[in-house]
Amino acid sequence: MDFAFLNETSDELIFSDEIDILEAPNDEFFLVANSPKIKAEIYAPEINNYLANSRNSMLEKAKNVKILYESRALSFDFATNLPNSQNVGKNVIYASQTPRKTVVETLQKAGFKVITCKNDEVESVYGKIGEIYVQITQDVETECDLFICENTDKKFLTQSGCYEISNLDENEILELLSKKTPVYKYENFVSYNHKICDFDGSKTECCGLCADVCPTVAILKDKENAKLNFSYIDCVKCAKCVQICPSGALELAKMSIESFEKIAKLYKDRFVILLSEKNLPQNITLPENALYFVIPNDKFLKANHFLSILEQSGQNMIFFTPYLDEITKQNINFVNKIYDLKFHKTAIITVENENELQSALNKTEKTAYFDIPFVNQNSREILSQRLGILVENENFGKISLDEHPKFAQISINEDTCTLCASCAGACKNGALIADSEENAIKLNASLCTACGACVKSCAEQGTIAIQTNEIDLQKSFFEYQTLAHDELFACIECGKKFATKKSVMRVAGLLKDSFTGDTYKMKSLFCCSDCKAKLMIQKQLKEQNGN
Repeated sequence: MDFAFLNETSDELIFSDEIDILEAPNDEFFLVANSPKIKAEIYAPEINNYLANSRNSMLEKAKNVKILYESRALSFDFATNLPNSQNVGKNVIYASQTPRKTVVETLQKAGFKVITCKNDEVESVYGKIGEIYVQITQDVETECDLFICENTDKKFLTQSGCYEISNLDENEILELLSKKTPVYKYENFVSYNHKICDFDGSKTECCGLCADVCPTVAILKDKENAKLNFSYIDCVKCAKCVQICPSGALELAKMSIESFEKIAKLYKDRFVILLSEKNLPQNITLPENALYFVIPNDKFLKANHFLSILEQSGQNMIFFTPYLDEITKQNINFVNKIYDLKFHKTAIITVENENELQSALNKTEKTAYFDIPFVNQNSREILSQRLGILVENENFGKISLDEHPKFAQISINEDTCTLCASCAGACKNGALIADSEENAIKLNASLCTACGACVKSCAEQGTIAIQTNEIDLQKSFFEYQTLAHDELFACIECGKKFATKKSVMRVAGLLKDSFTGDTYKMKSLFCCSDCKAKLMIQKQLKEQNGN
C-alpha cells in the first residue's frame, strides 16, 4: 500500500482500504504516512491535526482523510525536483571587525579550520558552498568551504555557504555549519519552461523579473545570449521568482500548476483552508465541511491558484498565513474584485492567526462550481480560459489593477503599421498572432503579460502602444480581436498576391528616390520575387545587347 496510518490512540477508525492502519511501526516503506515513526517518503502532519480538530462524523472524516493522502501523493507524482549533493569540508573564513574568540574555539573543537579577517579586508566573495573564493585585498585570494561574517555587506551573502552570524551564539553557529558538512544536499526548487519565458531568446531585453527579485545568484540574466542561468545550489527557496513570473515559465518543482489543478479537483464541496505545513493551527475547531489544503510554500501563489480552488470547491475559501506579502495580496484583491462583481461575495478570506481563523470558519458561502478541462495548456492560458468562463457573456466593464497579476491592452496605429508581423513573432505567449488568411494582426488581451517585446520589436516607432494595469471584463477580452489589417497587393506583372499593400508601398516609398531613372528597378518594387528576378534578367540582357 502507498498510504499508512499509525493509530496511537484507542479510537476505532474506519478508513479506505487504500490506507493501511498500523498499531505499531514496522519495516515497510510507504509513500505517505501520518507519523514520522513510519518509514515513508512523505510525512503529512495535517492528517492527525484534522482528525483531532474536525467536527465531522467518522464516515466524513474517512472521506476527507483519503483526500489528504491523495493530495500528498498527487503532489509527489507530478513533482520535478531532483536530488543533488555537494561535498563540503570544514575550512571556514570568519569575517568580523571584532571576531569572537568563543566562536573560533567552539568551531575548532568540532574540527573546523578557521581563518579570521576584518570585514573591510574582504573585497569580494564568489563561488558556491564547498568551493567559495574570498578576495582579501587585491593580492590575496583564499578558498574555503564556508564563509561566515558579522555585520558585513549583504552582497557577500548571495552565494550558498555564506552566512550572517551576528545574531547567533556559538552553539547555534556550530549547529548551522555542522548541518552543511560533509555533504550538502539540495534539489531544484523551481522548474523552468524556457519556451514560454519572455526573456529567453528575446532580441531585446524583456522581462527578467525573476532574476531581479532573486536575493542570491540562483538566477542570473545572460543578456548576450538572451538566456537565464540557474544555480539551484544557491537557491534559498523564497519562491519570489515563481510568484513574480507573469508567463508561468517558473513553477514550484514540488507543486506544478498541473498537480495543483488535480489536487483542487479533490476538494469539491469543501470549505478550503489553504496553508503551508509549517502554519498548521494547533487550537482550532473545524466545522463539518472544512478541510486543509497543504502547500509546500505560501509565497508562490498567484491568481490562478486561488481560482483553481474556488472553482473546483464551489465555495469561498480561507488563506491562512502569518505574513501576507504584497504580490500575493494584489492577486487576492484581483480575484476578490471579480467574485464581488460576479457573485457579490468575498472569495478569499485572509487570516494571520488562529483567532482570526476560528472566526472566519463561520463565513463559508457557496459560489459556483466549474469543472474546467485543461489539456496541454500553460498557466497563462489556463488563467485566460478560467476568467473567460467566469465572465461568460456578461460585461462587467473595465477594472483597474495593481501591478500583479500583469495584464495589458495593446493598440496598433494602422496608418503606420506595415503588417510585418515582427510583433507577433516576438510574442512568446500567443497574445499577438499574425492571421495570414485575413492579413491581420490579432490580440487576445487575456494572454498578454505586458513584457513589451512587441513594442521593442516594431520597426515603426510609436506604432504599438500598451495600456497596463487594466482589464476589460467582457467576452471580447478573452477572444482574438483584430488590431490591424490590410489587403494583399497583386504583382503588376503576373497578378500574384505576394504581400500586404502597406508593406509594398512602405518599401517603395523608401527606395523610389534611389531607383529614379531605372525603369526596371522601379517596376520591381511592385512585383513578386519571381517577376522581380525576371525583370533583373531582362535588364541585364538589354544592357548586354547595348539597347
